[in-house]
Amino acid sequence: MSMNKRFAFALFLILVLGLILRFHPLLIDGYVDPDQAFHIRQAKAFISEEKVPFRDELSNQGRYYSYAPMYHSILAVFSLLTGIEADVLIFILSALYGVIGVLVVFLFARKFFDEKTALYSAFILSVLSLHLVRTAGQSRPDGLALLIIPAVLYLLFTQRFKLAIIFSVFQVLLHPLSTVFLLLTIIVWMAIFRIKKIQLNYKYFFALIFIAIIVFLIWLFHLPYPWTDYVSRVSFDSAELTQLSLTGLLYYTKEAWLFALIALTKLKNNLFLKIFLVVSFLYALVGVRTTIFFSIPLGIIAGLGLNVVIEKVRPFQKIAFPLIMLLILISAGPGFLKKGTFLTQQDKTALFWIKDNTPQDAVIFSQWDLGHPITYLAQRTTFMDGYFEFAPDVKQRNDTMKTLIQTSNCPIIQNLVQKNKLDYFFLATKMLNSQTYQYGALEADCSFESGMYASDTTKIIKWN
Repeated sequence: MSMNKRFAFALFLILVLGLILRFHPLLIDGYVDPDQAFHIRQAKAFISEEKVPFRDELSNQGRYYSYAPMYHSILAVFSLLTGIEADVLIFILSALYGVIGVLVVFLFARKFFDEKTALYSAFILSVLSLHLVRTAGQSRPDGLALLIIPAVLYLLFTQRFKLAIIFSVFQVLLHPLSTVFLLLTIIVWMAIFRIKKIQLNYKYFFALIFIAIIVFLIWLFHLPYPWTDYVSRVSFDSAELTQLSLTGLLYYTKEAWLFALIALTKLKNNLFLKIFLVVSFLYALVGVRTTIFFSIPLGIIAGLGLNVVIEKVRPFQKIAFPLIMLLILISAGPGFLKKGTFLTQQDKTALFWIKDNTPQDAVIFSQWDLGHPITYLAQRTTFMDGYFEFAPDVKQRNDTMKTLIQTSNCPIIQNLVQKNKLDYFFLATKMLNSQTYQYGALEADCSFESGMYASDTTKIIKWN
């Protein structure tokens, strides 16, 4: 077997391993993350309406569809072409996005180092918990952005500017928040190269930034909301930008940190990689949703560190090599390969009960994010669902939710229920086990409340 064939076979095995790890949500009974219920439902709306949906009647008691359309349209198109239901296809595509992203990192690392080091980089990223979370357990648009963003940067690095611009336009219509990281990385790259007086074809970089911003603005002003409502205060206060501690970041990247630190002593004058790493690290500390992009440069650089370690133990490589690889693989487990689900089977049964036993125009109240599975599985209108883009009344809804959850005062509850035209209160397993609810909503004993459904883990209250 020639050296090239050996590398190709090793890369194939790494990609297969990455695919297997990313398919694990298909084995879990229940949603790993609530957002995919929303994305599945919107993709099905694309299919049924044969266009970008204009209005979402179930979300937030009826509101305009205002999500960047690329993710849902891709899911809808592939569902039509393959005949696979979006419920299953969303996991398959997410796994494929992740694995192709690993391949892009291999190509990227090969440009900086050699093929062997690039293989190590691909292996680390294929099992890296931080990358796995968004390309398997949580099937979201920024999971696909983990493929598109390194692809754009790779194309820029290899001076394929037209393709880079096309992919950046795709990225804007996929996930604007992730696009901020892409443009920030490019801008910092340009600024430092300018300061260092390193030659760069700046006109293409400026063209990419300009076109990306113009496409975003065209999409933004096309929507039937004032542009000033694009990002609400609630969205900043919510999990969108909840800070992740350095300890948490280490937890999801621990298998790569040691190797990355070793590699940093070997990077020397590799300015691009250093900029990429520092920008993504600082961006990772902004919030949970911005953390995932740190996995790309970390994986590339950690591959170099792993190569250094392997070379050091070469006299013992028959034992050391498989042992190191096994330890890296094992470390991917905690934080990802756990059997936790967002919804239990009992929760899902209760949602199907709502679908079969409540009026179609019923409005269901629950906590943040549970609105996604309510609208999908129960097919009923929800008051809160986490879909907060372009929601001018989202602060009022958020305040109402907090009050209804935390109070046991019957007049206050009745006033808010009547004001917002709420019919049912769905309490899932995690809510019943929370002291917030036990000393608030569950403690209330109001004459206008009646228990409609109850199990050991789930409860549905009707507000008359």
